[in-house]
Amino acid sequence: MDLRSISKEALVADALAQLKRDLLAMTQQARATAEGATHQESRPENSKDTRGLEASYLARGQAARVNQLETELQRLQHMPLEVFGDDDVISASALVELCTLEGERVTLFLVTGGGGISVGVGDVVVQLVSPQAPLGRAVLGRELSDEVTLRVGTRSLQYEILAIA
Repeated sequence: MDLRSISKEALVADALAQLKRDLLAMTQQARATAEGATHQESRPENSKDTRGLEASYLARGQAARVNQLETELQRLQHMPLEVFGDDDVISASALVELCTLEGERVTLFLVTGGGGISVGVGDVVVQLVSPQAPLGRAVLGRELSDEVTLRVGTRSLQYEILAIA
């Protein structure tokens, strides 16, 4: 599939819908956990009973995740969508097609928020990647036909940049 035929607006809309679903679910979980942590039954029965304390830690972590999702949502909503040509350097909002040495193709959408989400476009899966992610850092500032090496544990993955849009 030609990258230029992929609508960045549609990718963002699909990713925003996923983020909103995740935010709603996490908000509900955080609220339920916080209520459970402060419920009468969560009070310690003895000095070794830490159920309420553990539930409060969990609620705090879930509340932090809610804040993170809200920030990701805002960043993605307000990310300017640029058009990239073959001579351009990869930056935020670039669609990038990579190929491994084994011939496996990977399509990335470099985003300022919502990294980690995958969106299907026809028979292509587009991975949203932030510039802070290892693969995002590896392609940031690169150009068409550049080779990129990514270290994952003890393995080294090599990619060639096939297309930018």
